[in-house]
Amino acid sequence: MPSLKGCLLPDGILSGVVSKQNKTAMKTTDRTAAVVGLDVHRRFSTGTARNAEDKIAWRQPLEHVDPTRLRRCVEDWPGGIPVILESSFG
Repeated sequence: MPSLKGCLLPDGILSGVVSKQNKTAMKTTDRTAAVVGLDVHRRFSTGTARNAEDKIAWRQPLEHVDPTRLRRCVEDWPGGIPVILESSFG
């Protein structure tokens, strides 16, 4: 199960395993990302990729403690796909 302390690459994230809330994602075998939604919070973010069928391909929790690690995680995402940013700072 991914944790907020580490950085798993999208290839290593399984559908059905999501963020720290332990919710279940839609089951799919197509983990090819067509778009990524990036939900940004003060201390952590969550990247959620959806495939061409609009099903969740993978989710990746991202911790903000180490900017270098955060940058590496995002750089490892597939290139050339749109990223939609949602932020809320309170």
